[in-house]
Amino acid sequence: MYIPLNKIITNLYTNGGELALKSNNQEYIGDYWKDYQGKIYVGKNPNSSNSPSLLIPFVPPSNQGSKVPFIQNAALYNEIWEEYDGPHTITPSLQTYNRVKDIDIEPTLKTPYQHFPQPTKDDYSLGVFTRYFTVKHNQSTYSEIDKDTFDSLNSQKTDWNWQPYLPFSIPWTLTGEEKVVDQTNKSIVYLQEKRNKKLGLREFLRFNYLKFYQTNLDT
Repeated sequence: MYIPLNKIITNLYTNGGELALKSNNQEYIGDYWKDYQGKIYVGKNPNSSNSPSLLIPFVPPSNQGSKVPFIQNAALYNEIWEEYDGPHTITPSLQTYNRVKDIDIEPTLKTPYQHFPQPTKDDYSLGVFTRYFTVKHNQSTYSEIDKDTFDSLNSQKTDWNWQPYLPFSIPWTLTGEEKVVDQTNKSIVYLQEKRNKKLGLREFLRFNYLKFYQTNLDT
């Protein structure tokens, strides 16, 4: 199948504990790619197979008791659930994940989880709002977080597992001429990658620099 390269993310890899084959719900380890709708398929790219297998979030069998696999990419895990179940059913924390699986495990330290922001009317009146993120120091694993989580990580609160994460924020333009807004947000993201000395933020945002953009403030 042919899909324009600017609409997909290729050459991704999972070590397990994140994805499963939709056809049989078996845990998947290996290469995968994502299309412009956020759906995930087996292979390095669309050309890997004429009919690529669809991947879904991996959920371990309940009979494993307390042997819960480490979720290596919580942002990916939540993002996939959003595609299949909608944002209202996103797993926001390990506590929720444990409750769904009838497993009682309390983490000793808090860890950041994926947050999906929504600008307010005041933000649109101002024309800009702040988005908050983390990236792991040892890998390009990004998550979008809320301000409280950002403040906790940034202040290195003792009840948070802050050491593996670099928290940062960027101003995100919401209104104005479409081309200017697109270029402004694109430049901000590029500059932040340079400050972090780490690539991957553009891919994490799916190169969507008009996210939350609004032309008619009365709608």
